[in-house]
Order: sequence, then C-alpha cells, then structure tokens
Amino acid sequence: METTMGLREGEVTGLGEGGVTGLREGGVTVAGLRSPYLEAGPSWATEAAVFVHGNPGSPRDWVDLLARIGGLGRAVAPDMPGVEHTALGHARHLSKVMQGLGICRAHLVLDDFGGAWGLRWACEYPETLASLTLIGAGVVVVDDFDEGERRVTGVVKLLATQAEALRSLKRPVLVLWGARDPYLPVRYAERQREV
Repeated sequence: METTMGLREGEVTGLGEGGVTGLREGGVTVAGLRSPYLEAGPSWATEAAVFVHGNPGSPRDWVDLLARIGGLGRAVAPDMPGVEHTALGHARHLSKVMQGLGICRAHLVLDDFGGAWGLRWACEYPETLASLTLIGAGVVVVDDFDEGERRVTGVVKLLATQAEALRSLKRPVLVLWGARDPYLPVRYAERQREV
C-alpha cells in the first residue's frame, strides 16, 4: 500500500545519501487527519526521540538522524499539519500522534517552527517530556502576543508564562544554532537561555 509520502507502508530504503535502511513509515489518524511518520528502532518502546520538523519541512528532514538514533532506541518523526493550526493546535496534534504510537516519554528534537510547537507541547504535557533539543528554533520570550501571530521579525514568540512553566520542569536542554544562519542571527541562541 502506498502512503502519503509516496513510499510503501513498512520498510523504507533508498532515503538519504547512499540509501538508509531500517526506517519504517506508518500513519496515525488524529481527528480524521492521517499523520504519516517515519520511525526507526524498536516500535514497542514507550520512550522515544521525537523529531518535529519546521515549516516548510517533513519527516524526511530527519532521515539520517532517525537511522542513527534507531540503533540506540526508538526514534519517530511525525508529519505535522500545515501552518493554519495555532501552536496549541500543533501541540495537541503532536500529543495525539504520540498517544497513537504508544509514546509515554519523549526526548523532543525541534527545528524551526517545530520549536514553538514542541515547546507549547512541553507546557501542556510536562509529565511526558524527558529532554529538549532546539535546532535554530528562533523562540524568544515576550510578555504578550496574539495566539494567531506566529512570527515577528522572523522570531517565534513564546509567552513569558510558558517560559516560566518550561523553566520549572528542570529538564536537559541543548540549543544548536548555525553561526551563519541566513534567516535568524545566532544572537537568538543566547536569548533562548531565557526559555
């Protein structure tokens, strides 16, 4: 059976440089919306590294990392819906995807818009969060903003109350940022310390 990413359900090969084996593709239905995902490692494990792409982006952005992490444990990259959803809508969608996959503890790896979505998820579902890795996520703290507003000068805003909730979790966090990022200057990596 072909999936929405144009691949066959089950084993995925030929992705990434030199072809990557050991990846599986599947799908979870959330509120009537099929959410495809790529996965590596033991599908029965309830703890997983969960890779959340940005926008634009797809689970294919994570193919090489999924294959490598899959040798150590479970790794999953769901396909997130388009930008018409709010950060809270994405957080709830991500939660339902993880529930559907039986993931009870998540090490989130967040890129771009995935940073705002994943951090909002962490605020809403803190008991499930094990650790965070932010990759060029461009998330900074502000005092107030309209929930529908997603970017201001290329930076995702996080409510100060959400930042406080994240600080109280005391989870390991790694921030990765390219020194020559053409879209968001590296100075925003330092501002993520606020979060």
